[in-house]
Amino acid sequence: MTAYLKNMWSLDDVTIFLDQQGKIHHQAEKSPSGRKIKIIFIFFLITEVQVALIPLHIWREKYILITGAKEVSIMYERKCDYSSMGDAKSWSLIELAARYYNHKKTDGCSPSFLSSVRRHIQYFMVWLKKQGFDPVPNKPSDLTSAILAGYRQMLAENNAISIVTANHYIGHIRMLLNWGWQMHGISHPPIGSISQFSTKKRAKKGHGRKQCRDPLTWDELEKLFSVANVTDSALLMLGLNCGFGNMDIGTLKLSDIDLKGGTISHPRPKAGVERNFILWPETVEILKAYITEYRGKPVNEDVAKLVFVGRKGNPLCWDRIDEKGKMKRSDAVMSRFKRLFEKAGLKRKYGVGFYKCRKIQS
Repeated sequence: MTAYLKNMWSLDDVTIFLDQQGKIHHQAEKSPSGRKIKIIFIFFLITEVQVALIPLHIWREKYILITGAKEVSIMYERKCDYSSMGDAKSWSLIELAARYYNHKKTDGCSPSFLSSVRRHIQYFMVWLKKQGFDPVPNKPSDLTSAILAGYRQMLAENNAISIVTANHYIGHIRMLLNWGWQMHGISHPPIGSISQFSTKKRAKKGHGRKQCRDPLTWDELEKLFSVANVTDSALLMLGLNCGFGNMDIGTLKLSDIDLKGGTISHPRPKAGVERNFILWPETVEILKAYITEYRGKPVNEDVAKLVFVGRKGNPLCWDRIDEKGKMKRSDAVMSRFKRLFEKAGLKRKYGVGFYKCRKIQS
């Protein structure tokens, strides 16, 4: 009997199987480099609605649950030993991180945020291991203020990332530790030892290249509109009229638009905050033309609810978390904007994208 499960902390599939004696075995497929990945966690369903995460070390050979590769079901009626899960304070640091990730996932956080959580926390775990602190057996309470301060100092000295990016790394660790304390009473070192950097200071010496902060000029807009087709014109008008960004375009639904009343009610994708806009007559006309003649044929019912559909039937901008926990993203809005600049004969400066239309929202 074989089950194929996913390991959150690696990109490798994990094969779990049961022999005739009832003993559990696991094996990780080899990575491209040829080395095997250590298995830390496996996932399974206890009921149809409750998802649990069990460290491998607490499983006993005589207790085993097997799940199917496609449809999760209880195939072998024995129960797991929950003695090591009774108290949240017994969780290791990496188990706390995995539970935090699952909590955010069930909260309906965006794929972009989930990918950020996974990437930044995993970076912290790798750094800890290099410092001799193994997050698998060690608990959050085993962390010290000196360890957290050392992580902050490492980020400060890393010229490959900006101060803002360093604050993202710090912010995710602070959120993880605070979540453990507030939700489960798991203690941690003083959070002040990993405080965020002041953004009022100058950028790190020798870091990055300067982005263009200037808004688009009216001359540039005229040239863009002169070579824009109906789809590009509709995107530009929504950027100028409503200050829409790429994901706003990708998630805008037909039900959000009232062309007769000349209004749009569309929540911000990142935070869910409701927003209402009054459309210009020119915006209404170009949207009518696009929806009537240029909108693609949707590939499924979910895409059929959206305003902007590409020629292949997909949204113009989307992101999601795949089965391996990696974020997948497609942004045709960005691609169209780059091509539009080339057609107009304009030099696109570093940092100039479709989001720049927000800067000159009227």
